[in-house]
Amino acid sequence: MKTSYFTGPFAPMCETFVAQKRASGLVYEQQAMLLKMFDNFCKGYEVHDYTITKEIATAWCAKRPNEKEITRHNRVAEMQRFAVFLCRQGHPSYLLPAIPKSGEKHMPYIFTREEIASIFNRLDKLEPTNVSPHRHLVYPLLFRMLYGCGLRISEALSLRLQDVDTDSGTLHIRHGKNDRERIVPMSASLTGRCLQYIRNVHQDTPEDMPFFYTKDKKRYTKSAIEKAFRSGRPAKRSLAGCMPIS
Repeated sequence: MKTSYFTGPFAPMCETFVAQKRASGLVYEQQAMLLKMFDNFCKGYEVHDYTITKEIATAWCAKRPNEKEITRHNRVAEMQRFAVFLCRQGHPSYLLPAIPKSGEKHMPYIFTREEIASIFNRLDKLEPTNVSPHRHLVYPLLFRMLYGCGLRISEALSLRLQDVDTDSGTLHIRHGKNDRERIVPMSASLTGRCLQYIRNVHQDTPEDMPFFYTKDKKRYTKSAIEKAFRSGRPAKRSLAGCMPIS
């Protein structure tokens, strides 16, 4: 019997909420983790009819010792999205009049051409492993796609085979920032790499298969990509500080 990811008083609604998000094409992993934290937090309160009360919302919104504003913003924003969902499902819940601001500005790091070349060179030398038999094909293409098309990691990892059109040289982003849909052009060289990648790893896969998939036929996670970047970066730079991530 499969153990539920959520174990708190909102567990059934959390599962439905996350399932809907993922059915729409979103990866929804970090958000699900925040929602699990909220569900566990609510174990200390009396919850009736899957309703988030003002007491619960206010307590969850309170700033924690040594907590960064961006961390607080993210967890409160996720509760707010979940509360809106509950209201739509017939479970009136308290909605905060305002969500705490992140309080931090993103400072992008601009790589030199030499640094970019060094990253690609290291990624191109990756070898397949038993755990990740396609990583030597996935990572070089994925990072070139992030670099050449300006995609967010979540957008690239959410791509399915049917979203990569090598005839027109475009990518179909179905759920970008603010859930917007768009078509992104690729360079001729990147299109050629995608075509070769498809020939290597998508011979008999269905059209709705994740374009970048693991040994278990699932999407890659952000944490796996972060780890790969650390192994290929020329300096101590965070992926979140130099490439679009959401």
